Amino acid sequence: MVKTVGRRANVTKNVHPHKFRHSRAMHLLQKGASLETIQRLLGHESIATTQIYAHMNMDMVQTEINEIDGPENDLKGDKKC
Repeated sequence: MVKTVGRRANVTKNVHPHKFRHSRAMHLLQKGASLETIQRLLGHESIATTQIYAHMNMDMVQTEINEIDGPENDLKGDKKC
């Protein structure tokens, strides 16, 4: 059903129901929801599964920083303050 709606809307990428779950979780995390809240919402047994979203969110933050400051200010770097 989701794929059919996607085709009707002329969405060129593959559309799966899981994309909606993932998008909702990422938006909640970006808006400050706790990992525990997201874990309960998604029904994850282990918080480790939910923590994947936090790592992905950090990658998004780093991408935005790189777009503004350039990659030399990478948060993941080994530079000491």
